[in-house]
Amino acid sequence: MRFASLLDAVHRLLIPGAAAVALMLGAAAATIAAAATLEVDGPAGAAVTVDGAQIGQLPLASPVALEPGLHLVTCTLRGCELFTADVLIVQEGAAHRLCARLIPLRRRDGVLYSFVFAGLGQRYIGRPTLGWALTGLEAGGLVAGLAGELSLRNRRDDYAVLYDAYLNAITDEEIAARRAEAEAAWSRADDAESLRRTGLLVATGALVVSVLDAWLRFPSIEAGAGLLPTAAAAAAPASGAALHVGWTARF
Repeated sequence: MRFASLLDAVHRLLIPGAAAVALMLGAAAATIAAAATLEVDGPAGAAVTVDGAQIGQLPLASPVALEPGLHLVTCTLRGCELFTADVLIVQEGAAHRLCARLIPLRRRDGVLYSFVFAGLGQRYIGRPTLGWALTGLEAGGLVAGLAGELSLRNRRDDYAVLYDAYLNAITDEEIAARRAEAEAAWSRADDAESLRRTGLLVATGALVVSVLDAWLRFPSIEAGAGLLPTAAAAAAPASGAALHVGWTARF
């Protein structure tokens, strides 16, 4: 009797717990089944983010589960332009597919951007920190050069006035005073010219460094397996040997 009562008590405790677990599993399965999926294809190794969250690198192990709404998908790969796409999920449970076409960067474009303004080429090829530093140097140099030019013009005008006063001075005391004032004005004009020259040198140096960096440090040749889309990799037969080689030259 005691054994039968013990079994009955255990039975009453386990059955409600099992039912609750079953309900939770069923709800989770329903949620997973209701979510839409997005399969992303693109070059192997590209990093995928959805709404700012890191998903992984291509090829992904499984499709991405998404809720209804608008989602921002980005793919980044060294040597390629940033790929962005807006994916609108309308129906729950629908399967979507996105092909990320990453365009290779061109060294010529990087050099041209650097010619326009220092640092633009570096931000184009994926070195934003150096790019902003070069942009700041050229901008600061141009501002300093402009300030020096304006100051130089004013100082030269002051010197011309003081020099005329020196030439028209009569007494020795007045001549000495006007000469000292003219020399001080000339010294200030010389300082303004030095500021202008330094600013222009800094701006020119930043531009030259940006152009040379974009030309010399940009990868001109890629050799190896090339950019193989994951869709092509999935379509490849599981058995047998296969070889894929790609060469890319940029000028």
